[in-house]
Amino acid sequence: MMIDNYVVVTVISSHRMRYVVPVSKIEEFEKHDDQYCLDWAEEEVTMEQVKEFSQDWMGEYVIDSQIMSEKNTLELFDRDNPYLKSWTKEQKLNWIRDYKEKPEA
Repeated sequence: MMIDNYVVVTVISSHRMRYVVPVSKIEEFEKHDDQYCLDWAEEEVTMEQVKEFSQDWMGEYVIDSQIMSEKNTLELFDRDNPYLKSWTKEQKLNWIRDYKEKPEA
């Protein structure tokens, strides 16, 4: 089988997420101003103490792209997918070569 090179495109997938906290539930809110409530809520969200209110996928943004040799692509495969490291070289290459998300009929 022919040795091929591969184009590797790296992206970041982004979501807009919202969290909602009733002001009346913020500890000691009556003793503090609005900025305290905002800071408190932001810290609680950062510490993953507030359940998600809503979410919207914003899309993917290309960070970089490069051409890699088969050898380097297989090394990347193993680094990014350690749970599939036991696959044979052929299994990995077959998976990579079947790259279409929605193959045409």
